[in-house]
Amino acid sequence: MKLKLKPLREQVMVITGASSGIGAATAKMAAERGAKVVLVGRQENRLNSVLNDIVRGGGVGDADQAGFDRYGVYFARAQLYGRSA
Repeated sequence: MKLKLKPLREQVMVITGASSGIGAATAKMAAERGAKVVLVGRQENRLNSVLNDIVRGGGVGDADQAGFDRYGVYFARAQLYGRSA
């Protein structure tokens, strides 16, 4: 059986460790390719900086300081979880 994935632009990706390094780069690349991104990390100011970069580039996302309690309000359900921390 061949696995068929939805296009990235039809998915929501939750990315931990998104405030810097690999997590931030992953979030930006996923958003550039059309995914809606939920950024999770410990440093709220850095998360917001990454989110601002994404939004300025035309992407869609939200940031939450080390928690998943808000993302459902915006995107209903996540299909992908990226772990980088």
